[in-house]
Amino acid sequence: MSAGHGEDGNMAAHDAAEVTDATFSGAEHSAESFAPHSHDQDQLYWFPDGGMEVVVGGHRWLVHSDTMVWIPAGTLHSNRLLGPGATVSIYLNPRLRPTGEKWARTRALRRDPLIAEIMRHIPGRALSPTRREACARLLLDLLGDADDRETTLPLPVHPAARAVAEAIVADPGEQRLLSDWAALQGVSSRTLARAFESQTGHGFARWRTRTRLLSSLSSLMAGTPVHLVGSTVGFATAGGYIEAFAKEFGVTPGEYVRLHRR
Repeated sequence: MSAGHGEDGNMAAHDAAEVTDATFSGAEHSAESFAPHSHDQDQLYWFPDGGMEVVVGGHRWLVHSDTMVWIPAGTLHSNRLLGPGATVSIYLNPRLRPTGEKWARTRALRRDPLIAEIMRHIPGRALSPTRREACARLLLDLLGDADDRETTLPLPVHPAARAVAEAIVADPGEQRLLSDWAALQGVSSRTLARAFESQTGHGFARWRTRTRLLSSLSSLMAGTPVHLVGSTVGFATAGGYIEAFAKEFGVTPGEYVRLHRR
């Protein structure tokens, strides 16, 4: 294994003795939500069982099981799970983090299968110093090549738009039009449209489609038939769901399941 990645090098600059249970550890959390808080250590955060909402610095993200969240030390954040399950975390002394400015900000990372296995392996284990160092070195080596997750979905912060977004996240199959939502919230359709566009980077229709697709992943991975998954999250036909899914993820729902189960 290489000793580093240049700008995103791993532990080459650190002595192995620095890797202890106080500087590199894991934990599993069963709480459904956490109020705003921060950590003295960097956190690599993952919810294997579905989607969760993560709030960082006033920005709300919807992330799914194919996404891990990197939260630097001292960053105020909160989270809420969108279904049952347990989250997994790795806590890391900032001195051991990969180098480069991008690691000083919150990032959504594409789930790497080997990183996922390391994250599952660490919590609750009494690791020897040699094993702990090996896990840390491998994890950091893999993080150095981790890709940002493009399917992370921001949530708007405008009060009316946020209420609409949260309602859609809770029930992706909801069929109300933008004008219906605007009337329900007592604002104009233009106000809602501008809030979604400026605060999420997507128009309302596009944002809702991506939310539906992300929300469908848990049922899809659980083995629910494709036509039922699509109808549950608001698609009129199985063909429409498959087409939208392939456009978003680059593979059909069936191919996605096979790839991720491997």
